[in-house]
Amino acid sequence: MQKDKKYNYNDYNNSKQKIYQNFRRKILNLEENKTQDEVELGQGAVSKISSESELEETYQAKGGSFWKIFFYVVFFTVISTSVIVYYLYNKPQAEDRFNKYKSLVEEINNLDRNLSQKKKELTKIYRELAKNPNLSAKLKQSKGRNLVLTAEEEEFFKKKQKTEKDIPSKENLKKVLDKNEEIKKLRAEISKMKQKINPPVIMKKDLSHEKIAFDFLTKEIGLSPKEAEKKISNVNIFDYNYDGLFVYNFYEDNFFGTFVTKGRADKTPNEVKEIAKKAYNKKLADLRYTKRKLTKEKEVLESDLKIKEEVVLNLEKEKEKIIEEKKNVTESFSQKTAELEQKLKKKEELITRLNSLNFKALSCDQAESLGYISSGFFSGLKIEEGAKINYRSHVNLLEKKEFFLTPKNFKLKEINNIYILPENYLDNNDLKVSWDQKSCKITILNKENLKEKSILILAE
Repeated sequence: MQKDKKYNYNDYNNSKQKIYQNFRRKILNLEENKTQDEVELGQGAVSKISSESELEETYQAKGGSFWKIFFYVVFFTVISTSVIVYYLYNKPQAEDRFNKYKSLVEEINNLDRNLSQKKKELTKIYRELAKNPNLSAKLKQSKGRNLVLTAEEEEFFKKKQKTEKDIPSKENLKKVLDKNEEIKKLRAEISKMKQKINPPVIMKKDLSHEKIAFDFLTKEIGLSPKEAEKKISNVNIFDYNYDGLFVYNFYEDNFFGTFVTKGRADKTPNEVKEIAKKAYNKKLADLRYTKRKLTKEKEVLESDLKIKEEVVLNLEKEKEKIIEEKKNVTESFSQKTAELEQKLKKKEELITRLNSLNFKALSCDQAESLGYISSGFFSGLKIEEGAKINYRSHVNLLEKKEFFLTPKNFKLKEINNIYILPENYLDNNDLKVSWDQKSCKITILNKENLKEKSILILAE
């Protein structure tokens, strides 16, 4: 902390002397100019102030004016500060404004309920008046106008009220006019009050209170999702989705408030909560009953389990004996089964081989490079004598009448031509070949001549 500086009276006197000298110089210049002007105008010269005492008196007079102005400035500064402080202290806080906002909405809802009640009363009066044949036609014309009379209808009912001789109808006509006026006033008042609040958002089954509040804060106020979630976590959110409830949102001075009203729903928020609470309590009661029931069943099952465990233990002992016996039988059976399966497999292979057409698919270039084929100008393509071709692929003629090959089988991109070697199988119409660029189809025509035979299928 800095120490207070000592007051220097010499500095004060020096500064005072400088102020005095400047002031004196200005007064002398002013008086000199004034005297010169008066001489030039012919009004006579006024003697100048020259004595030191006169200057001091003038200086003192000016000093008195300075302190007076200083006093007024301080006075008005204090008053202004007090007013500002008072205003800020008594300015309604955002939360107070939110509570007033809620009260205004509640007041509008009360007026709406009052309006609905008056409409019901007016409807009842209309039913009574409809019994009068002189008025029923006019009432039918007025139907669908939300029960409020037009200027023409109001004039008609006023005249009718004066001339109507039936006392009950006359009284009902007066009630209609009175209720009509009350409804108009209520509507005007509600409309005026609704201008002071933001329109509510209507809740739906797929649009929750939390979602509505989040959209309001992010889309209308411009908060980030994280800021919006933090604001929502600090307020009461209605936990149930119910069609027709009204959601009001309020945001001022970084304060967020939200609440739910009945709106167009057939239940109030409290009634919805009560229904949900009853459903929850019923579900809880059902769960407790189920728990007790399951506990009893568990006890019975545990008792049965104990008995059955003893039975299982005895059965396990018998099982071990049976397993040992089975093992001996199984070993013998497995050996015989393996022998039988081997015989069956050999038999099936033999049957398949006896009833199969063996083939090998190659490209012409590949077959020629392997020495499988040769070509002559007159003889054409033919299988080389002594060529050791391994016909790995086969077709079971008992199962298939045709089979297909693709360019991939020949290690080609497309098929332009197909050759079958030996060619005599084609010449004798034992099989038929057709192809396009994407596939080759070989149809078996005479399977008896093709059994146990081998062919070389070439493509280019």
